[in-house]
Amino acid sequence: MDKFDELANSVVNQVADVPVLAFGIDLLLTAFLTYVLSQVYIRYGRSLSNRQLFSKNFILLGMTTMVIITIVKSSLALSLGLVGALSIIRFRTAIKDPEELTYMFLSIAVGLGFGANQRAVTIIGAFAAMIAIRFVSQSHKKDHTHNLFVTVSSSNRETAPSLDVLVDTLKKHAKFVELKRHEVLDNSLESTFQIGFGDFKDLKSCEGVLKKITGIQYSFLDNTHGLL
Repeated sequence: MDKFDELANSVVNQVADVPVLAFGIDLLLTAFLTYVLSQVYIRYGRSLSNRQLFSKNFILLGMTTMVIITIVKSSLALSLGLVGALSIIRFRTAIKDPEELTYMFLSIAVGLGFGANQRAVTIIGAFAAMIAIRFVSQSHKKDHTHNLFVTVSSSNRETAPSLDVLVDTLKKHAKFVELKRHEVLDNSLESTFQIGFGDFKDLKSCEGVLKKITGIQYSFLDNTHGLL
């Protein structure tokens, strides 16, 4: 029994040395790939959040993941401690857009790959994912020439039209209408839709109908070049 305990303690307490040069190369590669990913997100992302601000998290997230995996794989004791530490962590900021969550997972995957010394697989997988993102974005542009965000707001909830009325109004002049955000405050409300128009005439027709609705303000924003 004593020999078994000694063997178990030696396995748990064993710490492998991490090559500093290889670690530095992997860390630089992680930073480079996550930076490229952040530029892809700014260029091709469709999230309503500030993409330039949100994309800055990718580099830090990827590098942090890479460092954690590198340290944890060198020691079984550290890996067990990490499980306990992560069990008490709670994230207060909710990720409301699935696209943001997807890019964050891709950043984590890059950090995991380099932390596990899987350079070739990580590089090929990351660039393949970014090429797929571009392909999907280009296909979307071909399908919807005029892809806009429409924000409708009102300072008086009593006189503002209902959400169903707004959706039905927009659908009469658009190829598709997708609700992105609906915020109701004490005395005001604001709704943001992603809309695809067939041509400029449909856009003008939709604007003319919105002008006739009293008590609202509206704005159109083109998201083609990632200006948000």
